[in-house]
Amino acid sequence: MTEGTYPLTEFTSSGMTHVNRVYAQARNSSRVMGPFAKLNFGLVLVDWSSTPVTVTLQVIAEDGSVGFSHPLSVSELRTTR
Repeated sequence: MTEGTYPLTEFTSSGMTHVNRVYAQARNSSRVMGPFAKLNFGLVLVDWSSTPVTVTLQVIAEDGSVGFSHPLSVSELRTTR
């Protein structure tokens, strides 16, 4: 979302103990990636060596595979005003 002073990025992952498939199927016009309706956890990776610095949001499945990955440049997370 780009309302307000800073862009807002929400990252939601499911639990490792349960999956709510009804929630995953809900319509969401703001959703960029997913849903990933399997057991998973969220991982936030920061690459300080890249220019610009990047933050990658990942959903990791129970078997260790990447369900999805969404990179963001730190410059995208700065004030919009």
